[in-house]
Amino acid sequence: AAPPSPKRVSIGGGVSWQRSPKVSLSAGELKSACSLVVDVSANEQGKVVSATARNSSCSPAVTRKVEAAVRRAQLTKYVENGVAYPTRVEQPFDFQVK
Repeated sequence: AAPPSPKRVSIGGGVSWQRSPKVSLSAGELKSACSLVVDVSANEQGKVVSATARNSSCSPAVTRKVEAAVRRAQLTKYVENGVAYPTRVEQPFDFQVK
């Protein structure tokens, strides 16, 4: 049988972060407040298989660090009627300069 097609769900509305993305930025890396949205694809186990940023107002270096942090993160499984499905979610990030 073909694998089930990914379900578009939301964080908190179907899946949640089992291991949340931890973005560590060095001092001075964030020059100004910025934001981006990461499109996340996870397999049936909740393992992140791709993370692609869009609408980023952050520097390319910060954007790459966010994508890498999301790829290391883990979502909970999404189960519908006893079947685990791969998922697609959007995770927004907003950074403020301290």
